[in-house]
Amino acid sequence: MRSVARPRLSLASRILAFQLAIILGALIMGAVVSVVVERARLDSQFEQRALTVAESVAGMPSVRGALGEPNPSQALQPLAQGITRATGADFIVIAGRSGIRYSHPNPAMIGKPIDENPSAILQGKTFMGVQRGTLGSSARGKAPIYDGTGHVIGIVSVGFLETRLFNQSARDPRGHGRD
Repeated sequence: MRSVARPRLSLASRILAFQLAIILGALIMGAVVSVVVERARLDSQFEQRALTVAESVAGMPSVRGALGEPNPSQALQPLAQGITRATGADFIVIAGRSGIRYSHPNPAMIGKPIDENPSAILQGKTFMGVQRGTLGSSARGKAPIYDGTGHVIGIVSVGFLETRLFNQSARDPRGHGRD
């Protein structure tokens, strides 16, 4: 059986193919770096926004007052929903010192414990970062709720879902979406 001889590429053709491969590799690496940098920028921007909203909610007298009521959810759930709409956040969860949720975008989660360990927030620290929860991965801000004597009586967690942020960035690459 006779083998079919393949035509050999000239040296110039091989050099050109190698140069094109290097250029293509550099373009792919540049695109990957650009996506990673944009995602980090968005995360940072929305983590800060989430913390600002969380601190504002935590400082509201109506939130502190509701935590002292027999049924905090009655006041906190509609309040959290209104603030969620007004700020464009994907969720605002308010929980008592015990970690029991009094507000959540999924009403079935009200009355259940939060997923994360709240000990740092209950010690008066704030948090900014990306975490995965019942709704998915989100840029979050968390703040303690203080009573009138300076004791921590609850926590507020505010989040912006990463999938929505990434999709928004893809539609508006200049970053002018919701700012």
